Amino acid sequence: MAAFEIIANIVIIIAGFFILVKASELILYSLSDYAVKLGFSAHVLGFAAISIASIVPEFISSLTGAMLKQGEIVFGTVVGSNIFKIPLIGIILLIGKNVKNDTN
Repeated sequence: MAAFEIIANIVIIIAGFFILVKASELILYSLSDYAVKLGFSAHVLGFAAISIASIVPEFISSLTGAMLKQGEIVFGTVVGSNIFKIPLIGIILLIGKNVKNDTN
């Protein structure tokens, strides 16, 4: 019985991964089309979507901590997020300096 449960869980994880990839593609193409219709750059809408998607888990965990009256969760979420994101932004800026933009 345990082997069946393990195989079933592996199949569910693999199926979930493929669904996640397909949903990501659909969102990407839809956002790109929507940006063109609104006259925005697809990059701007993409950055907005990524920023919203990255902030939602932090918001939910902070909201949960606040509702449970556990300020430690809120504080840990804010501090932990900044400890991770600030060096990440620095690395991106260092890499981005070397990227050339040819707009001919």
